[in-house]
Amino acid sequence: MAQFADAAHRGNGGNRGIGEALNRGFEAAKSSGARYVVTFDQDSDPPPGLSRDLATAYELLISKGIKVSAVGPKIVDVRRNANRPDYRYMRRRFGWPTGVVCTPGREYLDVDFLITSGCLISTSVFEVVGQFAQMLFVDCVDMEWCFRASSQGYRAYAICSLTMFVEVGTGAESGVLA
Repeated sequence: MAQFADAAHRGNGGNRGIGEALNRGFEAAKSSGARYVVTFDQDSDPPPGLSRDLATAYELLISKGIKVSAVGPKIVDVRRNANRPDYRYMRRRFGWPTGVVCTPGREYLDVDFLITSGCLISTSVFEVVGQFAQMLFVDCVDMEWCFRASSQGYRAYAICSLTMFVEVGTGAESGVLA
């Protein structure tokens, strides 16, 4: 059965970026003997049992001989409306990035990266791949880690049967790049 550490608030003495916060959380989880860490943003709305279900999906993929870096749920943007398509994961095809979505009947998607929110990573894989890049501060921290894991033969997977609502950051829609 999956082993998780109890969540605890650990102050950083100021805003030092998401990379440092994630690294401190992973180190605390490893110290407590946890096998997995699931990360969430402040606007994540995980359903009950999501962490357990992600760990089960992770273990199932591992049992198939797949070298897994991380798993995450199907993301539903809370701001989505009739004019907004499903959240598109990125997957390189013939060297070009292509958007892929969970389709009915699909168990999981092999993707280039997962967003931080709802992402489960094994503490043993974290040990091999290494810490999150603190110099990136906020943007692209999750992407860079997944790309580095991929360069070591690991793959990230979106689990289509698990869903989590979150406000996906897009820059322009949040007003940052408007």
